[in-house]
Amino acid sequence: MLGTPRPNNALQVIALVLGFALLVVAAIGLGDWLVSFHLPSDQKAARYFQGHRAQFTALAARVTNQLAASFSDRGANGEDAALLEGVGGQFLRRSDGTISIYVWGHGCAVCHDSYEGYICLPKNSRLLKGTSVVRALDHDLPRDGRGGVEDGFYILPLSDDWYVFKEENG
Repeated sequence: MLGTPRPNNALQVIALVLGFALLVVAAIGLGDWLVSFHLPSDQKAARYFQGHRAQFTALAARVTNQLAASFSDRGANGEDAALLEGVGGQFLRRSDGTISIYVWGHGCAVCHDSYEGYICLPKNSRLLKGTSVVRALDHDLPRDGRGGVEDGFYILPLSDDWYVFKEENG
């Protein structure tokens, strides 16, 4: 008979929905955990930059005077998209004379965001004054109370105006 579910059936439905929700959250957490370990070492990031330095420089020069503050590989067009794709970039942000090119990482609404990439940061930039310059992104970052990396934007010098960065947001 169809009709109003008995309390026992309603509890079973609620338990099933809550169990499914817990499974989804666990899967997202596991995915976030697995992805967070795929950021490159400092040496690999430096080698990657040296191998693509001309492309990074061309991309930075091209977007320096554009009106758009940021774009992704899907939001860019023409030469911008080709240059971003050519360096393996996920997206780009431009602010206050700096250009950040996000190459590796992952983030979502319910998980920890962890990105790594390259930033063209002129010596006179205001951002340089408020950013943590570190000796190593692999192990020289401050830790939070749970054993993870403390939220922040950390940079490691590569050359005159170029740095590899790690951005952590919880």
